[in-house]
Amino acid sequence: MTWIQTAKGRAFDLVDPRAETIDFDEIGYALARINRFTGHAGVYSVAQHCAHGCDYLESRGEVEAAFAFLLHDAPEFALGDPSRPLIGLLDAMVPGFGVALDRLTRGVDEAIWQAAGVSWPSEPVLRRVREIDLAMLRTERDQLMVDPPRPWIGAVEQAEPLPIWLERIAPEIAERRWLGRFHRLSATLKQRSL
Repeated sequence: MTWIQTAKGRAFDLVDPRAETIDFDEIGYALARINRFTGHAGVYSVAQHCAHGCDYLESRGEVEAAFAFLLHDAPEFALGDPSRPLIGLLDAMVPGFGVALDRLTRGVDEAIWQAAGVSWPSEPVLRRVREIDLAMLRTERDQLMVDPPRPWIGAVEQAEPLPIWLERIAPEIAERRWLGRFHRLSATLKQRSL
């Protein structure tokens, strides 16, 4: 079986994802119910993570990066949110695991961007998203988790936390916030490309 059943009861093919099978309501629904840090930071979802980073970038006038940040974890609606340590461990145990996961993620990502009707982000925008993703990881760790028993990887320890305050909210609210940003920013970017 190479497909998942979505919240609305549709089949989404992981091997052959297509834009016409993307439903942004389902993406918002799922991301709002997938917790970061495999649940060890409490109720704090991937949707919240994406919305906070999006807001930070948008507040600085970086609209393309804000939209790209909002969507950067969208493939997790179908693939879940495995922790970075787990991915690294599985890649060491099963050579090629990371490459296979990257290939699946990229396929879902491309279908999502095509469905959104917005051009794939440029490399500078993608670099900015990675930079803010690392800063968000540090911010979330510092604000939402208990003190770590040992240092995390160097990149996280060296990252500068963002000057934002994080909150835990109900999945229904996180879903609405993610979808609201998606509709507003996608409309803005489509308007700019006319």
